[in-house]
Amino acid sequence: MSAPTAPERRVLDEPLPAVASGLHLTPTPAPQEPTDEPTALSPRTPVFLQTPFPAPLASTVATMPPRWVPLESNPRALTSLAHKLGVPPSLAFTDILALDDWALAMLPRPVVAVLLLYPLTPALSAAHPSAPPPAEGEPPPPAPAADGAPAPGEAPWYLTQVVSNACGTIGILHAAANASKAYGEEFAPAAGSFLATFMDRTAAMGAGARGDALETEESLGDMHAIAAAEGETAAPPPEENVDTHFVAFVEHGGGVWECDGRKGRPVWRGGCAKGGLLEVRSGGPTRGRPVFG
Repeated sequence: MSAPTAPERRVLDEPLPAVASGLHLTPTPAPQEPTDEPTALSPRTPVFLQTPFPAPLASTVATMPPRWVPLESNPRALTSLAHKLGVPPSLAFTDILALDDWALAMLPRPVVAVLLLYPLTPALSAAHPSAPPPAEGEPPPPAPAADGAPAPGEAPWYLTQVVSNACGTIGILHAAANASKAYGEEFAPAAGSFLATFMDRTAAMGAGARGDALETEESLGDMHAIAAAEGETAAPPPEENVDTHFVAFVEHGGGVWECDGRKGRPVWRGGCAKGGLLEVRSGGPTRGRPVFG
């Protein structure tokens, strides 16, 4: 699927906000050979990310959550990892340059998910609790299965994060899995791929059990490590503390959901028509900034 011709670029008078380094998953032609030359949609300020975890309950190494090398916020590296996971080659990440209408209009359509990178601060953590109550207009939760898992097909595909520094990879999984659920075969993962196999194997699990299952996937850890080494700067060690975090905004069941592995469940952010993720605004359907801004 070819992308529409982008309108003429405009020069910003002010620096881009931090959210401008967020990434979205969008159809694009089959990937071409990588190049070291910068492109119009590739800022050169990579950002590392991490999800902090509380101190272990015991001092033994065995009780500490595993840690991966933080990923770089780099569309080429994230797209490469997504394709290794089984995302079809017609989908790719690209940078969102700004939240103004002219910048959003430059993005190819449909936009099936947005991957947002933001700084973790005490104020933001207080404003967004780990177990948020249902939002106004959120559909009622489905009746859980006997094992506590949501009824199949009713809730967004979601898992909790167990591995430290894995939020970039988990954001890709949330984006890709829910794109396949929302759009069907058009964006389904390749048969036999990691994503297809993992989705099938954990279909009946709840978010916590699915997160635990992900922790044991050595092949995923290997793919993540390769992606961490494909950035434009030297990757930091796994034990380095960084204070940014990736979350995914996905389309599901007539609305936009925030999927943050640090929270106990996905969070409803507003209703939207199919393919209308970018049109959902924080102040209502047409008012304010995009819901992910």
